[in-house]
Amino acid sequence: MPARELVDTLPVYLDELAASLEAEACGQPQPVSGQLAATHGVTRLQLGFAPHELIREYGLLRDAILAAANEDGYEPPREELVSLSRCLFTSISASVAAYVREHEAVLQRQASDHLAFLAHELRTPVTAARTGIEVLRRERPEDARLLHLANVVSRNLARLSQLLDNELTELRLRMPRTVHLEGIKGEQLVRELVEEAAPLADASGIRLATELETIELEADVRLLRSALSNLIVNAIKFSRRDGTVIVRLRRIEARARFEIEDECGGLPPGTVERIFDPFVQFGSDRSGFGLGLAIARQAVQAHDGNLAVHNLEGKGCIFLLEIPVGPSAA
Repeated sequence: MPARELVDTLPVYLDELAASLEAEACGQPQPVSGQLAATHGVTRLQLGFAPHELIREYGLLRDAILAAANEDGYEPPREELVSLSRCLFTSISASVAAYVREHEAVLQRQASDHLAFLAHELRTPVTAARTGIEVLRRERPEDARLLHLANVVSRNLARLSQLLDNELTELRLRMPRTVHLEGIKGEQLVRELVEEAAPLADASGIRLATELETIELEADVRLLRSALSNLIVNAIKFSRRDGTVIVRLRRIEARARFEIEDECGGLPPGTVERIFDPFVQFGSDRSGFGLGLAIARQAVQAHDGNLAVHNLEGKGCIFLLEIPVGPSAA
């Protein structure tokens, strides 16, 4: 065998297997833990083994153990053979399960990388189109028809950008929890998101306001941006016409708190507990899938943060998003 395939957990596994068999012979069952077998399964995937080859290794191990016993002139009784088989089956189960989990994780990472590439390629023309629309809007403010069309196009381009971010975020959050932290200015991120949401707010007759402290924090920009964008867009969509959406940022000890206050009229009774569940929609707007708040909550939880809602009965809601300022979010 190539040397790289011989670097394995087998010697340690044999010690564990022997200890398990000895304990069972003494009437104190101590099944193999499965941890070493799981490591073995992941290692074999990385080396390019197929599942049937992984399982075959345990069969070869059983044959080698029995051959060694035969060479020593020892014939194991039925009880010992049953114990050996039981331990090996437990190991096979743990090894194959780990192999499959890691294989699925690899496929998800590959899909995520591919989608991230596509999203990057799509964002460039979308950003260029939005810039062009804004230039036309400024250069011909007297053309009412052009302004109307510009608003429609800008609103749909913003919607496209949000859909791209949501799809990428949802896929990423299905993978094992990892966040890619980097230093960001919280107030700058909020200003960018408010500027991006401005066309939707204008078309909906909503005034956007901010109350921001200067806060530097470490966060996964894509996840945090997606969460805040969903909250701001939701606040605009469900607020009454001529209402105001306020986005606040302040520091609470070692945490950054983002607040998004809307004028939706308040939540129906009994809905506060369910508002972050997937596919739940309480408003009349059914243009989405009810995933925005669920995605926002997952993104916040990935930072070891909290997302809650405070109902202002008869007026609106305040969504409270808190994440650690420092690297404890990792």
